[in-house]
Amino acid sequence: MNSAIVKWILPFVLGIIIEGAYPTEYEVVPLIICSVLAVGAWICVQMSYRYKAARHIYLILFIAIAVLFGYTISLLHSPLRCKAHYTYSMSNADMYEVMINEKPSHTAKSIKATANMLMIHTPEGWNKTEGKVILYFQKDSLAKTLQYGDKIVVQSKLRNVEPPSNPYEFDYSDYLAKRHIYATAYIKSGHYTIIEKSSQKGVMAFAYKLRDMMVGIINSSSLSEQEKSIASAMLLGWDENIDNETLQKFSNGGISHILCVSGLHLGIISILVSYCLFFLSNSKKHRIIKGCIRILVLWLFVMITGMAPSAMRAATMFTLIVIGEMFFERADVFSNVATSAFILLLINPNYIYDVGFQLSYSAVIGIVALKPFFDTLPTIPTPKEREKWHYNKYGNRTLVFTFFLYIRKKICNVTHLIASKILSFAYVSLSAQLFTTPFVLYYFHQFPLYFLIANVAIIPFSGILLATAILVIISGGKAFTTVFSIEIKGVNYVLDWVSKLPSANISDIYFDTTMFCLSLVAIVCLMLAIGRRWKPYLFISIATMIVLLGYIITISWTSVQQSKWIVYDSGKDFAMEIFDGNTSYFVADSCLIDNHEQVKYFAGNYRINNCTQKTTNIYLTNDYSSNKVFKRNSFIAFSNCKIAVINKNNYKQHSTQKLNLTHIILTNNPYISICKLRQQFDFDTLIIASTNYRSLSYKWTCECDSLGIPYHDIHTQGAYVANIGK
Repeated sequence: MNSAIVKWILPFVLGIIIEGAYPTEYEVVPLIICSVLAVGAWICVQMSYRYKAARHIYLILFIAIAVLFGYTISLLHSPLRCKAHYTYSMSNADMYEVMINEKPSHTAKSIKATANMLMIHTPEGWNKTEGKVILYFQKDSLAKTLQYGDKIVVQSKLRNVEPPSNPYEFDYSDYLAKRHIYATAYIKSGHYTIIEKSSQKGVMAFAYKLRDMMVGIINSSSLSEQEKSIASAMLLGWDENIDNETLQKFSNGGISHILCVSGLHLGIISILVSYCLFFLSNSKKHRIIKGCIRILVLWLFVMITGMAPSAMRAATMFTLIVIGEMFFERADVFSNVATSAFILLLINPNYIYDVGFQLSYSAVIGIVALKPFFDTLPTIPTPKEREKWHYNKYGNRTLVFTFFLYIRKKICNVTHLIASKILSFAYVSLSAQLFTTPFVLYYFHQFPLYFLIANVAIIPFSGILLATAILVIISGGKAFTTVFSIEIKGVNYVLDWVSKLPSANISDIYFDTTMFCLSLVAIVCLMLAIGRRWKPYLFISIATMIVLLGYIITISWTSVQQSKWIVYDSGKDFAMEIFDGNTSYFVADSCLIDNHEQVKYFAGNYRINNCTQKTTNIYLTNDYSSNKVFKRNSFIAFSNCKIAVINKNNYKQHSTQKLNLTHIILTNNPYISICKLRQQFDFDTLIIASTNYRSLSYKWTCECDSLGIPYHDIHTQGAYVANIGK
């Protein structure tokens, strides 16, 4: 853990993160600063023998160089540096030539393909360009023939991916930008031409072809649909056919990583190969032979997954670990893990933003870091230790008793092996879960309470499950299907039992960036305190936990005091929500309230960030009354707010008496002028919902500008959020 690469990797990662937050157009500047600091560090090394202060200065310069190096590497990998990138000319382009660079995926209404831009057509003519885009092809017979490597001329407009218009909504534009994708397009039938079919040559083409063949073997077997989807996900990373119920069960058990090709699968493959090569000794020559075979098998497995990015990352990490074991009897696992991460980030710095990358490395670090600590904990006594204790207490016995003692010893050997393995897996699961928990809470806002039960019951047998799936494919789907089916039924039985336990999966947990950073500091310091047995790290960890607890208490108190309301950008259906402490009142169209997935998409994160514990649904067509919210017909009142929701069905139904309101919300295209609204209502602010036509919304905003009426157009300004005065 004292190697230079381990000390280098953290500031290097920090530099990548800083560049993501604060990029610059002048990449020469950090390069010059980094070079100057490198010279200064070299001078400090030369002077460190005479002056102790030079050592401290060298350490500071070392960290600064690592940060600047990470910043520069991330900057140099940005495709927007190149003036030939399509984003500089896409506004004037009407046609472009692309090449599909991944296997297209099929959805219900379209076919999605990631493509590399080759040429772009503007009024000035065709020009070479570069960059990645996502294309959605209308599903037809021609679109179904698209494959990796096809060159296509497309006649359509590229569109920038818009940022989210609701607070805390998933930022799809940022997600794509981290993968160097800045535009998408929907391609209708007849608006594209395949000018060159794929030659099906090259590593990636072969990998996709191999994976398709494997998927075909699984689909042609006698397995049930659920078993086919699980086998395809485990073995090939093909998870398009897994139903939501199966995903939820695996999530509740905390073993979702089984359903995607990850470090777990590559680790199992590596261990299985090691067991098969048991006859090779630990000499350097045999270690090299064994290591080469393990690396070859690992990358063959990656090949049949279609070179999935998660599998390639895991294979790179295990390859470096195996190389370390080949040449050193006691390889430094931390150095190997840090080296693999460093190499991957040199290839693509944006891997640092990938959740799978973060979870894989945090789990491995947790297992390696806490292994020495768990090794010191009491273990299950061996049969020999029990026998020695028995003789010390009771002395020798008869021949018959000795025979029964021998039988018991054999039984105890088996039970001890099983129990020790279960305890070992429990320790490994705890270690991995401890380090991945901040990431799980931050990204998914949930925690599987009984993860230890599911992991101990299923993960030890995942190697057998994976091996059986491989045998199913080797046999062409004609053998071992019954065995695999029984194994899946066993997994389902365990997961069903875990899911029925009280609070199996605690969801909607508030966990913000501050909590994430504090928890990481506390866990890392705790790891260092355990690993290096240095008390200051323990004190820092405890102090950080106290600060974290204080922050949680502050957030809880603030959430109880809050009082606000919001009109969401909810597409074609109207939705607003009133927050009073930890309770919310959701007012929406009936079809939207019943669509839980859609509501969760645009409102779920906002509810979590407001620590909402209870939500009351109020249908827009129904009346409602409580001590907090009153709704009748199109009028809603709460606290000091009085609102009218005007739509195309009720805008003529109001009385001639002028009403005093704080807000009017226009929804579902009521053809009414703002002047007529002024004749019926006195109101402070007009809110134009996202359910209206954009042309009509523009007309209303122009009227409001001419009349001097405050307004909020959700189409252009995003969701309307207001605090409620008390």
